[in-house]
Amino acid sequence: SDPSPPQSAAPAGTEPLEGTIVTVHSLTKFPELNGKQGVVTKITPHKQFGQVFTVSITGSKEPHPLLRKNITSVEGTDIDLKIGSKARVHGLVKNESLNNKNARIRGMSMHEKYGRMMEVRVQGVSGVQYLLDRHLVAADHDYSTVTEVVFLAASLYGFKRLYRRMYRINMKYTPKSLVPTSKYFLRHTFDATLKVASWLDFRAKSRISRAPK
Repeated sequence: SDPSPPQSAAPAGTEPLEGTIVTVHSLTKFPELNGKQGVVTKITPHKQFGQVFTVSITGSKEPHPLLRKNITSVEGTDIDLKIGSKARVHGLVKNESLNNKNARIRGMSMHEKYGRMMEVRVQGVSGVQYLLDRHLVAADHDYSTVTEVVFLAASLYGFKRLYRRMYRINMKYTPKSLVPTSKYFLRHTFDATLKVASWLDFRAKSRISRAPK
């Protein structure tokens, strides 16, 4: 069965975050945009105004930089979905093969009829897909985690073999007076690499265990 999206929703009027749907108002330079909805795609610090919100507005080809006073959050926006975040596809009828696949959000925009649209890259699918936000559920894991663990194990095996080979070469060609120092360097380099690799392995496995099922 399809997973139901978590309700990490922004109440109306709260501070907009990336991915928040907002209503534009009180613009004097572009009054035709007042009353339209848009989605915050980027938030940039500004010395004079504090923050500038880049908003993709319904019916506009280009995003608009707006101030906080000119936008109001729309109640019910899922704030877990933002550019760069990971998500899982669900609930598609026409493209059922994409359901339950992992994806990464590359961009977003506002569609006049359908609302917030997500530009995503889906695991195992070439090209960019455009999906409604209701067909994505935020995920706190990376779909490359399993690949990462497998690659890490293979790398450790290869590094161990390389270490043994370097050790044999070291014993054969290093002057006797430098052998203890060289052995110390090789051993501690290998130990440090193993510690880093173990931490990465633990981090990857913890992400797998926290992944939504």
